[in-house]
Amino acid sequence: MFVMILLKSSLFTHYFGEVSPLLVIIVFYAMAILWIHGSGFEIKTTLWRVIFLPVVGYFILIPCLSYLIWL
Repeated sequence: MFVMILLKSSLFTHYFGEVSPLLVIIVFYAMAILWIHGSGFEIKTTLWRVIFLPVVGYFILIPCLSYLIWL
């Protein structure tokens, strides 16, 4: 996602500037989830594991990334 923002920055700002801010916050939340697990942080409590579940990040990020690629 970060690479898509850098490579297609004008398209990213054009399309994400028109959608609701809530969608943009959700996409960045998904990127944060995948960044936390990609860095190797170990989450010990059950509540934080549910909040930062990697599967949720993939379910959010993959459709958004495919949308940006197919513009």
